[in-house]
Amino acid sequence: MKIFIESYDATSSFVSINNPDNLAANWFGNKKVGKASLNDYMRYEKGQDATLEYMTPNEYLEKCTKDIFNSTYEKTVGNIKKYNSNVISKYAKDMLNGDKFPLPYLDYVHTTQEGRHRALAIIEAFGEDSIMPVVVIRPTDPTEEEIKQYAKKRWPNNPEWGVEYVKNMYDKFNTDNTIEDEIDNLDNIETKYNDTDFDLDSELVSLYDDIDEEDFLKFINNKYHTDYKSIEEVDLTTFTQALNKYLEL
Repeated sequence: MKIFIESYDATSSFVSINNPDNLAANWFGNKKVGKASLNDYMRYEKGQDATLEYMTPNEYLEKCTKDIFNSTYEKTVGNIKKYNSNVISKYAKDMLNGDKFPLPYLDYVHTTQEGRHRALAIIEAFGEDSIMPVVVIRPTDPTEEEIKQYAKKRWPNNPEWGVEYVKNMYDKFNTDNTIEDEIDNLDNIETKYNDTDFDLDSELVSLYDDIDEEDFLKFINNKYHTDYKSIEEVDLTTFTQALNKYLEL
């Protein structure tokens, strides 16, 4: 049983704008945001946590099929095999020559993936029993105590402000507040603690500038299966998550 060893450096023949070479390095490297690790920043402030898991290429493709595409195996890999067999063979040849590729990933937060070509290439190069590493990204559900410990690292001068800021990103800590209620609360906290490391306006972007409110509201209702009648009804967590996705379109 061969293990396809992970690497943060891609072979020169690998080109994909959808899978930057530094994805694994961002999750498992030594970068920091302030005094907190980048991994913790992603976990608490972005609601995403990543683990490195090992599986066979077929296990990866099955997870793509069922968990990401909610489709059939044939639809998941059929067109790739049909139209990109030359790419798969090229990758397989490079792997046999010792070239390293970016890690495949399964993203359960955004329901996306990258790595089907690599999985098929591993099968061609090393066989179906080979083991490949995969970055698996899942949503986080931190406790208040965990948030407190993170805030002490991230905002050592104003941890109380940090706790309130992070808690406002999770629905379980915000059941009834509207966007305007949450913004007023955060504004008061920011003024009280005079945080110099964080600018509320830049982090929340601008709620009403540079976007079509009607189109954005329609996007939120379609994305989250809600029936909000106005932007003001949307809770802050849903709003900020939706805004990030909306701006990516």
